[in-house]
Amino acid sequence: MALSGNDALKPGIHVQFCYTPTQAGVKCVTHCSAKRFVSLDESSNVAIWGPSATGSQAKSCSKIEAFQTISASGAQHGIITHLMYEKKCRHFFAACLDDTLKLYSQSFRLQASFRWHGGVVISMLYNAACDELITIGRNGVKAWYCEPDYKAFAKNAAAPLQTGSGSKLLPGNSATSMSKLKGGKAAPWELGAFQSIHERVTFRVPGANQHRVPKSAGLVKQADWCQQAFLQEELQVLYVPIKGSVYGFCIDDGERIYNWEGLHKQLVTAVVHHPGSNHIITGSHDMTAKLWALGQSGELQLLNTFAQTASPVQCITLHPSKQSILMAVTDGTISLWQLDTLGELYRYKHEGRVEGLSFTDTDDFCFFSGPQVCAMHLQHLFTTFRSCNSQPRQLDLLKDNSLLMSFEDGCVRICDPITALDTTITLPQLSIGSPRYVRADLAQRKLYVLMSNGHIHVWRMHDQRPPTLVAVWDKLTPNHKDLALCITLMPTGSLDPKLADLQGLAMTSSEECSDHVVVGTRAGDCLFLDAAHDGQVKLCFPAHRGDQIDLMEVDAGLQRMMTVSGGLLKVWNMKGHRLLKELRFHESLNHLERMGEVVVLGGDAGGVHLVNMDTGDLLASPKMEDHDGPVTGLSAHMTLKHFISCGSDGMIKASLGSLQ
Repeated sequence: MALSGNDALKPGIHVQFCYTPTQAGVKCVTHCSAKRFVSLDESSNVAIWGPSATGSQAKSCSKIEAFQTISASGAQHGIITHLMYEKKCRHFFAACLDDTLKLYSQSFRLQASFRWHGGVVISMLYNAACDELITIGRNGVKAWYCEPDYKAFAKNAAAPLQTGSGSKLLPGNSATSMSKLKGGKAAPWELGAFQSIHERVTFRVPGANQHRVPKSAGLVKQADWCQQAFLQEELQVLYVPIKGSVYGFCIDDGERIYNWEGLHKQLVTAVVHHPGSNHIITGSHDMTAKLWALGQSGELQLLNTFAQTASPVQCITLHPSKQSILMAVTDGTISLWQLDTLGELYRYKHEGRVEGLSFTDTDDFCFFSGPQVCAMHLQHLFTTFRSCNSQPRQLDLLKDNSLLMSFEDGCVRICDPITALDTTITLPQLSIGSPRYVRADLAQRKLYVLMSNGHIHVWRMHDQRPPTLVAVWDKLTPNHKDLALCITLMPTGSLDPKLADLQGLAMTSSEECSDHVVVGTRAGDCLFLDAAHDGQVKLCFPAHRGDQIDLMEVDAGLQRMMTVSGGLLKVWNMKGHRLLKELRFHESLNHLERMGEVVVLGGDAGGVHLVNMDTGDLLASPKMEDHDGPVTGLSAHMTLKHFISCGSDGMIKASLGSLQ
């Protein structure tokens, strides 16, 4: 995972840039890329602008370049009431007061103008699933489609602008400049003036004025007209709020399928249907945001009024990850909420009313306030490193700073934490058990995977190709009935040669102690397996005599070994395997982490304990409270002598002060 300049920012909501395109108030903002924005103001002036920097520099850009400003004509037909850009067809859609819909290219060159009866359009949506335009305004809520005219496209080198009885040539609108036909057909909205627009369906919203208002009325204040709609593309459902109620329509036939009346006391301003769940989120001018459960018969049940704001809720939008929502209220407060907990993560206060909240990238969004447009960035406390197809079981940091990961399906991966690229991937292992522990010997380029059925799978790692399974050790004890429960490694040369030879351990040709895999069993035995000779047992001694060994650690340099069975801990002198120390705890120990000569242990009652590996002495308790439930993870920093623990109580705790 490559780090960018934004990783120096504190977690929260940060300003990238603010820009005032014109002196009039902004009516809507759309963007076709990270460096090109188009805004429409209350006077129908169109401004095209964007940050001059590119890449990561654009995140904190302070220099804005104005590319073009198009002033509105004094005649009423030149007034644009709403403007939007659609990335799929790479066109701008502009609804105008002269009963036309105009199509502009990315460079904002006029491509076509269509006569329609959309009336005064307040907002528009694009349904990419069927390439239709949805309009909301004084003539109601309608869905429109385009019909290409292939005969005219093939016949004419230039097409007339469709303006009723008259005709006008569009500059640069020739057949050679049109999109080429593929398979005899063109993509929707791609043929410029060689197409026409038609109304497919009108969504009948109860209580909304849907009669046509004469053009002479001009831009009057909206009364009981629908002002916005919210499209759930995956389900193809359109949600239309009117006053305090929300109505849901099937996009296909326009049938009203949901009638949710009286959800709020005042105007509903936001509807979010979370994909993959039956949860609906609504926001309103009654200064509340609510979470609802959608029943099988279409009714809503209130689950939680999770936000009671100081000002009316203006807009709510779903984060691209679909794990959180962004909410803005009229007093300028913007907040990010986690969906699974309904907890507020970050908050930002803008001086002015926030409108038009929309995401421009995964963690980038923009809004407008009066004549100003602001681009913002979300900096998270953490980012998702990767999504897995199988449940992770183990995560360890190796000596070369790579990450060792094992998964429920038996797959083992080693990856670079900076680039997030895998350097080693094993196939899901052919065993009825899942991985219990994985140990990596980087010097010998081997992986040892202890499965839940007690077998040990040995993999050889390669530089230019995937690892290969070289052995399966399934006969660790003479009667083949004992089961391996934990595993650790004793690398070549780590144990004194005289001591290794005295105990009958395998030796190399240079008279060094060879690689050994040390295993703790269900019968309470410690087995030293010769890694070079198919896991042959070289030494077996009864550490706990009938009580299973749950955890173990070996320090060949100190000639010490630690074994844990339930709440009983033993420290052994490897010279003769003499018991050096025995400690009993009030809880069973379930986690072990090395920190130099100090071993950190976590228990199933929430306790965290420190033991000196050399002497076996119990050290002073760390300056941290026990967890209210089992310890579920430990991690230690060798150099700083700090460690953190996490528990089933949902708490993550850090040690205070350096442990010496």
